[in-house]
Amino acid sequence: MTVSRVIFLEWEDSSHGGETGWQDVTFWKEYKPIRCYSVGRILYEDDDQIVLAPHWHDSGDDLRAQGCMRIPKSAVRKRRVLMTNAEKRA
Repeated sequence: MTVSRVIFLEWEDSSHGGETGWQDVTFWKEYKPIRCYSVGRILYEDDDQIVLAPHWHDSGDDLRAQGCMRIPKSAVRKRRVLMTNAEKRA
């Protein structure tokens, strides 16, 4: 488990036409995966996933986060470390 880095991720998500009910199956040819961008602190990472928190506060030993998102590593296209614990800004 890593909670020390703030990263930027570029990743792909699924898309849909927003329609409900029965549809012609050729309708789906027009939809492509959506390119997404996320910045956050890594709360958890393993071989399959990265859990990011875009909002957090660190009150001593008590780390709290909001808006956490699990992103499958298979969806990640680019990754860049923006800040580590050693680079905390004043």
